[in-house]
Amino acid sequence: MRVRVVLVVLLVIALPAVALPPEASVPDRSADTVLVASFNIKWFARQTQDLHKIAQVIAHFDLCSIVELQSDDALPRLLQVLEAETGEAWMYICSHDTGDDARYLERYGFIWRPDRVRLASGFVGNLFQPADPDIGDRHRHAPYTAYFRAGGFDFACIVAHTVWSTVARRKREVALLGQELEMLRARTAERDLLLMGDFNYPVSSPAMASLIENLGLRCLEPEGVGTTLKADGSAGESAYDHILVNASATVRDWTGRSGAYYFVPALYPGGEGAARASSEVSDHIPVWAEFHTGLVDDD
Repeated sequence: MRVRVVLVVLLVIALPAVALPPEASVPDRSADTVLVASFNIKWFARQTQDLHKIAQVIAHFDLCSIVELQSDDALPRLLQVLEAETGEAWMYICSHDTGDDARYLERYGFIWRPDRVRLASGFVGNLFQPADPDIGDRHRHAPYTAYFRAGGFDFACIVAHTVWSTVARRKREVALLGQELEMLRARTAERDLLLMGDFNYPVSSPAMASLIENLGLRCLEPEGVGTTLKADGSAGESAYDHILVNASATVRDWTGRSGAYYFVPALYPGGEGAARASSEVSDHIPVWAEFHTGLVDDD
């Protein structure tokens, strides 16, 4: 009997973690809160994508960071479609090209509703660190930062996308994020810092757990929620996309609501065409968090 118990325990430990299903809805936006999201839009818009479907996803949010921008006109075209879809004004900013190989470059961007969110005073641009002689550029895609204000809630957003192809370098990039976040903290009095994007790791991984513990961060989306799509459009293959915040500061402004938006049921009702979701929209789904805008600013 003891042997059987040990075998069962070992089997449970050996099984891979199963990603939890994300939700197929987002809370309605309200006057006293702001919905902030991060969305890896696959090779946007190097491949042919349905801007109307992408706009229907982003229209749920007040501010959304974009990962994997790969053309000059992707955000301007998305803005036009968003304005037509919502009947409201939108604004955007984006970084310069980032990458250590001219054959594969990416940008970051932010797109938002100017009646709900505005740019605030603070550093805007790619976090710069000198190249490392061992690995060249410290990041394949240097993180991008901008400061925003929504009502009484002002905050800095840092969006990142770690390299996938090289495990050792990916781990190093996550560790470097910790150094760069500390650098940013030393240069600003702003305590509400949101580190978001595609980390290519679940938060339970040693690399992410170390970053979160050492920097005093908290991951806002439920742990284990899958944020990538399977080939058939079904949800929750890998939990790679996150919104991390200062546990000692920004959690105060968080309403307690956050998650990952599984958009496929809304865009492909009845399941028809769901297998096209990855090419028409993205192979990732956005993560989001809701914050109060009416509290007294604490920094």
